[in-house]
Amino acid sequence: MLRILVINLITLLGVSLFVYIQTTLTALPTTPSKIAAITLIVITVFILVSYIILSAITYLTEYNWRNLIERQSIRNILKMHIRAGIVFGIYNALIVLLSFISFQFYASINQFYTPIAIGLLMFAFFLYLLGFVHMFSIHCLQKNIIRKTLKKSFLLAFDNPIYTISVLIFAGILLLLSTLTAFLFPGVAGTAYFLCCATKLRLLKYEGDEPNIKPDWNVLLKKEREILGTRSLKNLIFPWK
Repeated sequence: MLRILVINLITLLGVSLFVYIQTTLTALPTTPSKIAAITLIVITVFILVSYIILSAITYLTEYNWRNLIERQSIRNILKMHIRAGIVFGIYNALIVLLSFISFQFYASINQFYTPIAIGLLMFAFFLYLLGFVHMFSIHCLQKNIIRKTLKKSFLLAFDNPIYTISVLIFAGILLLLSTLTAFLFPGVAGTAYFLCCATKLRLLKYEGDEPNIKPDWNVLLKKEREILGTRSLKNLIFPWK
């Protein structure tokens, strides 16, 4: 829990800095330079958050406090996802910006095809969200190249649509609850860790030569349940005890 709080605090400090800069720019007259600067800030925020999410997943799943004391471990975490953080950040920022601009454009015109266009845009954005659910987790768990990660994330989402939608809804609930703690807990790190665990469990279905169409989850989760053991409410609140 303490590690999640620290990661969320770093995320909030970084995002707050860029939000402050953007707010300052918004007060200035609208010019092409201003629009370009705000767009650059939005992309930078996406890159920063993407990098932190990737690093948080790796840290929470593969490292502990003792490892973090070692300088080499810190370097590994900081260097591991620089390229992926930049690519994922730009990719997600462009998708969101293009969707926002497209919605604004079609909402401003009054034509018979406007509802159809907006509906198609909403459906396309929803498909993007389904792939987004597994994107960071697959990259961290399987260490794939970025192009392969994007392909696998969408394939996993479309092969398990109900599961992915359920995970997406629960992740939204976690972020909504995070507002009560100013995004300190569970926040971005806690939600990212939840998405990683959800993706990891679903990937068990594809272990072996061929995927199980109707897997026996009691068998697949046996090892995970043995590792987790029996947890009480006290263990949930104080996991280090």
